[in-house]
Amino acid sequence: VATAFLSGFVSSGSATTTVVTLYSTGDVTAHVASAAIVAGTIASVLVKIPLAGSVDRSLVRPVAIASAGLVAVGTLAAGGLFYL
Repeated sequence: VATAFLSGFVSSGSATTTVVTLYSTGDVTAHVASAAIVAGTIASVLVKIPLAGSVDRSLVRPVAIASAGLVAVGTLAAGGLFYL
């Protein structure tokens, strides 16, 4: 999960593809795969904050607020996956 999170800073798509491959070969469980995909996606969302600031400093706050909302929803949704 930590590796997927770190990979998400570069490419959440490749992190997701790697996790799906690991799941399909039976190397990780569905719960670990789900958590890793959510972690990679969260990292991808968070990296958008400094990118927005590099374009226009006034974008940092709205992007940070929207990103926090996405992270919160993603985290809550991922928590629900463990009860399926």
